[in-house]
Amino acid sequence: MGLPSILQLDNELVFFGNRRYPRASGQMMRLCFAAGVEIVFIPIREPWRNGVVEKFNDHWNRMFYRRAERTSFDAFRSESLQFESRHNSTWRYKKIGGRTPNDALAQSRVDLRFPDRPTPPAMPFDKPTDGRVSFIRFIRSDMSLEIFGQRFPMPPEATHEYVRATIDVAAQRMTVVLHDEIIQTHAYTLG
Repeated sequence: MGLPSILQLDNELVFFGNRRYPRASGQMMRLCFAAGVEIVFIPIREPWRNGVVEKFNDHWNRMFYRRAERTSFDAFRSESLQFESRHNSTWRYKKIGGRTPNDALAQSRVDLRFPDRPTPPAMPFDKPTDGRVSFIRFIRSDMSLEIFGQRFPMPPEATHEYVRATIDVAAQRMTVVLHDEIIQTHAYTLG
């Protein structure tokens, strides 16, 4: 369905890199930056924030993955794409008004965006020079914001509230927003 403007992810380590070098972006992040996709990490330990994605993953796992024969990668990929096509034209989601994904997309009248080249760039991807990654975080009574295993002290008004911390790679800056107001900025280099 094209490239999204924003990709919402859970906090699985594979999506961002590693804890030993918390400011080193992983290959997944670099691919998103290269494609102009902003990454948004959901709050830690709140998997229901990705409910539609988790529902699709469960459906794909039960109805395709567990049943598929794996004779070759190309055959498996082709069958998975066929399953996805059937799913998007028949499976209905309450979250999108009981419509199928294809119907919801058609009714949205959104212009789809596609990669500007037919194949992905060669790995390893270059160090990012542009892009944005955001984190939705609940600030607990310890008044700290956790990003990639690093902690940043937060002001008392952020306690027991959700904040959005956004790292702008080009500006090398992290901005923390509470209720649409910037409450902190930090120099932040993401490599």
